[in-house]
Amino acid sequence: MIYGSKESELARRIGESLLYQGLTISTAESLTGGGLSACLVSVPGSSSWFKGSAVAYQNEIKRDLLKVPQEVLDEFGAVSEECVRFMAEGSLRLFGTDLAVAVSGLAGPEGDGSENPVGTVWIGLAIRSRTLTKKFLFKGDREHIRRSTILAALGMVEEII
Repeated sequence: MIYGSKESELARRIGESLLYQGLTISTAESLTGGGLSACLVSVPGSSSWFKGSAVAYQNEIKRDLLKVPQEVLDEFGAVSEECVRFMAEGSLRLFGTDLAVAVSGLAGPEGDGSENPVGTVWIGLAIRSRTLTKKFLFKGDREHIRRSTILAALGMVEEII
């Protein structure tokens, strides 16, 4: 995935802000498959504020690595507010960061058999003692949905820091 000027500029501003505040960030990604963390580490000097990422594409990785309860996956599914909340909090604990952002969604072209249409995305942002979540519905092809998710996640991070 090649990043456009919007993603690169957001990542640069986030990096500067995290560095200035002495904060660190990590990610937990499903549908973006590492694209969000790749965008962040494309910023020179990112090693001083980016600690790591868990690409948890399959549910057992979400469960075993990020500690998303199996009950949450069974009842709500991977594309849910509950799942990204646990993913973000799991990333925060796993990497010992000040904040963590998690993304999960359906990029298509086919759905997952749930009520969620293709383009449904949940983003979670964990900051120490609280977690924010937001649902998005993006239109377009697979790459457009993945790119839109990265932009939205970066936007949420910039807004909170």
